[in-house]
Amino acid sequence: MKQTLLLIALVLCPLLTFAQQEDEYRPVVIHYNAQWQVTKPEAAVVKRLAYLPANIKHIKDLNAPEFIHGIKDYYANDTMLARGHYNERGEKWATWSFYYPNGQLDCQGKFDRWKLVGEWRFWWPDGKPMMEVYYGQDYDLIMRNCWNQQGDQTVRDGNGSYAAVVPDENGVDMLLKGSYQNGYQAGEWTYGPEGGNPIVRQKFGEKGKVLEGVMYAKGKVKKKYTSPNRLRVEPEPENAGEAERWIPDPAFYEKGYPVVADVLSLEVQKVEVDKKLKSVTNHYYNIIQRFEGGADTTVFGAPVVLPVFKRNVQSFISTHYKFPEHLRNQHIQGIMVATFLVDKEGVIKDPIIIKSLDPALDEAYLKMINKMPAWQPGTVNGKPAEMLMTLPLRIKGSYIVAEHEGFGGRRGRGRNF
Repeated sequence: MKQTLLLIALVLCPLLTFAQQEDEYRPVVIHYNAQWQVTKPEAAVVKRLAYLPANIKHIKDLNAPEFIHGIKDYYANDTMLARGHYNERGEKWATWSFYYPNGQLDCQGKFDRWKLVGEWRFWWPDGKPMMEVYYGQDYDLIMRNCWNQQGDQTVRDGNGSYAAVVPDENGVDMLLKGSYQNGYQAGEWTYGPEGGNPIVRQKFGEKGKVLEGVMYAKGKVKKKYTSPNRLRVEPEPENAGEAERWIPDPAFYEKGYPVVADVLSLEVQKVEVDKKLKSVTNHYYNIIQRFEGGADTTVFGAPVVLPVFKRNVQSFISTHYKFPEHLRNQHIQGIMVATFLVDKEGVIKDPIIIKSLDPALDEAYLKMINKMPAWQPGTVNGKPAEMLMTLPLRIKGSYIVAEHEGFGGRRGRGRNF
C-alpha cells in the first residue's frame, strides 16, 4: 500500500507543479521581421511560441523580458525553425534543435548558461552530415568529424583537412583551409580570396595553440602576432540569440516602445512630459493590465526629471564663494569639482570635493554649497528621488565660473549647470 501511495504522489506532483506554472505564466506568440525586430503579424517572417509571466509586474526587465520554459520558433510557412528550453534564470538550457526553411535539421546540441557545451552536430540543407564537434571548458572546440557538401568526409576522428568558403564583413567569399590533428587545428592555415593570395596565415602547435600569425595587405606583411586565433572555426546556430533582444520594428513602433505590452495584449497609453520640465525624455508610457474587478498600471520609460536650482547659478557663485585672501595673487588656474546629493525634498546633502586645487579653495567651495537653498527635487518614474549632482568650477586667478561638464548620478542622473 505504501508503494502504491508513493507512486500516486509522484505522478500528481508534476501535474500540480505544471498547474501552478500555468497560473504564473501564459503562452504568447511573438512576431519578428527579417532583422529579428519585434513586429506586427502582417510583417512577420518568424514567430515564436513562448511563455511569459501572466502579470506584467512580474517581468523584471520590460525592455528585454526573459523567456522561461519551452519555446518553438517557426518560419512564415509554419515550418519549424527552432525548439528548446530556457531555465528559471532565462538562460538557454539543455538540448536545442535548429532547422532549415525546408524542414531539414540544421544543428542540434546543448546549451548551458548561453554557452554551447558538449556534442554538437550540424547538417547540410539536403540532410547530409556537415560536422560533429565537441565544446569543452572555456569554449574549447574539438573537431570530431567533418564532411564537405558533396558528402565526402574530410575529417575523421579528429584528423584530416578542412576547407570552407566564408563571407567576410563585406560579403565577399573567402576561402578558409587547413588541417586538424587529434581534434585541434594544426600546421598552417590560410584565409583569403578564392584563387588569390592569402591575407592571413597562421601556424598552430600542440592542441591548437597559435605559434605564429601573419596578416597581409597588398601582398606585403602588415602585422605579425601570436594571439588571438583569427582563424578559429566556430560552428554555431545562426541567429541563436536574436529573439532575446526585443528590438521594436521601427516600421510599426517608435524607439523605446514597450513591445512586450502588445505581445501580452495590454493597453498602452503614451504620456507627454511637460516641456517646462528638464526631462531626458519627452514622453513615457502607461501600461494598463485589466483584471476581473480592477486594473494595474505599470509606468514604462518614465523620464528622469532632474533637480532644478531655482536661482542663477553663476550669480549665486559670485555672491557666496568667498575667495581666500592669501591666494588672490597666486594666479591659480584649473578646475575643481564637487559632488553633492539633492534629496527628495530638494535639500543639499553630503558635499564632497572630488578634484582639488588647494585645501583653502576646497573649504570655501564646500561652504558655498552648504549655503545653497533648497532645489526643486528630481523625480524618477514620477516620484521624488535622491540624485547625485556635480558642480565643476573653473578658477583663473580670483575669477570663478561654473564649468559646463557632463556628469552622472549615483542614485539617479545628474546634469550640468
